[in-house]
Parts: sequence; structure tokens; C-alpha cells
Amino acid sequence: MTMDVRVGSPYGSGYIEAFPEAIDKQRGLELTRKALALMRVHNLLDGKSASIPRALVLGAGPGTHDEVLVQEGYRVVNVDIEPFVAWLGKRNTGGIPVDWVIADAYRPLGFAPESFDMALCLSAFGLSWSDDDHINLLRNLSRLLRPGSPFVLETANGEFWLQRSDAQVERMGQEIRAILRVRVPQFRRGLDLVALAKHDGSLLILEHHTRYYTVDELIPLLNREGLRVVAVYGDLEGSGFHAESRSIVLVGYNARDRTGYHGLGIGVCRS
Repeated sequence: MTMDVRVGSPYGSGYIEAFPEAIDKQRGLELTRKALALMRVHNLLDGKSASIPRALVLGAGPGTHDEVLVQEGYRVVNVDIEPFVAWLGKRNTGGIPVDWVIADAYRPLGFAPESFDMALCLSAFGLSWSDDDHINLLRNLSRLLRPGSPFVLETANGEFWLQRSDAQVERMGQEIRAILRVRVPQFRRGLDLVALAKHDGSLLILEHHTRYYTVDELIPLLNREGLRVVAVYGDLEGSGFHAESRSIVLVGYNARDRTGYHGLGIGVCRS
């Protein structure tokens, strides 16, 4: 008897199958509320320059954040590389006026410069082994955000995750999910192999590449692109950041003026 083995797209329909929690709408809405709350703590949402401000969401996934942003008065533009995920998001928005763009946030995006009043990147940073890809994403933020417009960027904390190669097996109803995590600290890279044994006897395989950054690596990268970080947190709850934090959450704004000058210092508040 031959087992049906399928290699899935890392962040497409296969990802949704293996990680159904990714489409938990209530969780997505709550995380978005918390991201907005962190911006408000630092008075970054006070200067909306447009009558209908626009929010850019990079790596939007299935759009679980849309409802909160629309309620806040934003015209939302979701960017995701996976057509299936965008289709799922459109289906789940239930008529909310949201725009979807199928594009790679690691490549230059075709929007007009300075056309957004806020940006969220809560899942897309770190999902490539290439440093150039992540610099391109930051350049998209710098070019597309209006001067002074805020952003929240979340990524895995390299100080925590690079020390943890492990394996995990868990039952999900009638299915079994196994994850093998391999870390290579000297190269700041990681590989996750995911196997989902499905109830029909088939096997789904996913492969995730991750570039792990530390805060000390990230701050200069953002500064060079004119993105000023005003605070660093350990999660979207607003917990203080430390070496054992699983995430790095950066809150800041586009410090470039229209001449391209940003005059950034190197200080940052580690909350």
C-alpha cells in the first residue's frame, strides 16, 4: 500500500491545514486591537493626514484583522503572496470594504509613494533566509508610509529561538501534527519541517525557512531605511522585552521627510 504524500505551499492552503489556528478570527482581531493599542501608547495614531486613512498589511494571511481596522476608519489594503489565502480572506470578510493584492512583500510593491497612513507586519518578517528580502520589505514600508506614519512589526526573537532545536508531536482531532525544528545559530537560520498525518491516511509535508534576528540587528536595519523605532516589546500584549521573549515587537514611525533625510539617532526604548 502506497501512502499519498503531498508537499504543500509553506504559507498557502497546506499551512492552513496544518495550522488551523492561523484562521482564528477572534484571535486575529484581538492581536490587531493590541497592535493599535501599542501605537496609541506612544501617541502614533494622532496624526492621520487623510480623510479616509489607508492601512497597509504585509503578509495579511486570511485577513483576520480587517474588521478592527475598518471599524477604526481605515481603508485596508492586504498584501499576501498566496492566492488561496487571499481568496479565503475575501470569503471571510463578509462584505467589508477591503482591497486584496497578490504580491510578494519581499519585492518592491507597485503602490504610489507615501500612500499609506499606517502599516502592520505581524507575520511576514523573517520568513526567508535572504537578508536582502527583509531589507526590501523595510524599504517598502519606508517608501509607502507617509512621513510620520506609524507601523508595528513583529518577528521571532533570535536570542530565544536560535537555542532551541527540538521536535514536537501533537494530536489534532483525528490528525497528528509533527514539527522538527532545526536551528543553525552561526548562520542565524532555521528550518522547520512539518508533517501532518491526515485522517484519510495521506501525509502533508511543509518546509519553513526562517531568518532569526536579534533586536541589536534589527534596529540598525530599520534606521538605515528611515524607520524610527520608539519602543521594543516582547509580545503584542505589551510585555517587556528580554532574552527569553519569543517575539520581538517593534513600534515606530516613518522618520523620512520628503527630501529623504531622516536624521535618526540610535536610541530606542526597550519597554
